[in-house]
Amino acid sequence: MSEPTHDSLKRAIERLHGGVPAWEGTVRVRVPRKDGSTWEGDVHAFVLNGHVVASRCYAWTFEGSDGSHRHRIALHMRESDTPEDVVRAMFEDDGEAR
Repeated sequence: MSEPTHDSLKRAIERLHGGVPAWEGTVRVRVPRKDGSTWEGDVHAFVLNGHVVASRCYAWTFEGSDGSHRHRIALHMRESDTPEDVVRAMFEDDGEAR
């Protein structure tokens, strides 16, 4: 699977959450999963200008069961949030789906 462009992630952020995202950087993240495997991927950090609640968000892609590229986007809601925390929380919310 090829990596998304920053523009495609920015459009997804704007569509789902509003605000004006500005790419800040990319972090390689490794998160252990309950089944013993490890999810590894690039998480892109964006400054989120003009959003009512969040000043930053994180975005990454995964391959859907049909082979399509899907975006996951999470708002940075607490000072303690790191890209790893956000990915781990998404796995928990999804029942370890991704």
